[in-house]
Amino acid sequence: MNLLEIPAVQGALVGALATMLINYFLSYREERKKSEQVQFVSKESCRRILVYLSTMRDEEDQEAQKNLESRIDGIKVIQQLLSEMQLNLIPKKDIGIIYRIREKVQEIINDLEIFHHNRTTVRQFTANAEALIIRHDTDEVTRKQLQDEMKIHNNALQTDYERVCKDIDQHIEHLASFLHHYKDLRNKISNINN
Repeated sequence: MNLLEIPAVQGALVGALATMLINYFLSYREERKKSEQVQFVSKESCRRILVYLSTMRDEEDQEAQKNLESRIDGIKVIQQLLSEMQLNLIPKKDIGIIYRIREKVQEIINDLEIFHHNRTTVRQFTANAEALIIRHDTDEVTRKQLQDEMKIHNNALQTDYERVCKDIDQHIEHLASFLHHYKDLRNKISNINN
């Protein structure tokens, strides 16, 4: 007698198969729900950083530079939110794109912080140089040297700012791509990583 011919065994097999299918369906549904949450947080993060960068790009140079520190702080808050997503709660197919978004956000912060540091250094040098120029005991040769150095540093800072503006345009393009093509990019990155 074949075991598969016994009704109890058949019922057990059908029950086991049904349990497996139900567990698979529930697991799939849970994974999909997590993926949607990760996608929402990722897209919203990209949207907010896009607002910071687009506003900075559209402002006059001096206004954009004046607001730079608060923008960096705002982007760091978003970076913190992204970094707090626990990897064990992120679906496997979303991990690759989350890493790419985190890398892009870190790159943006680095670009802005380097420029902010350079700007702060040049402003401090300029203030010190102007104070020396105003002093009555500074000779004419030293004054001329200080004025020339201020001009060189300010020109270098302007060149650096132009570089940052080009980088911001690229960052905006990449973030917009993450935002509008999230699923396609997620699938491509996931396929590459598998």
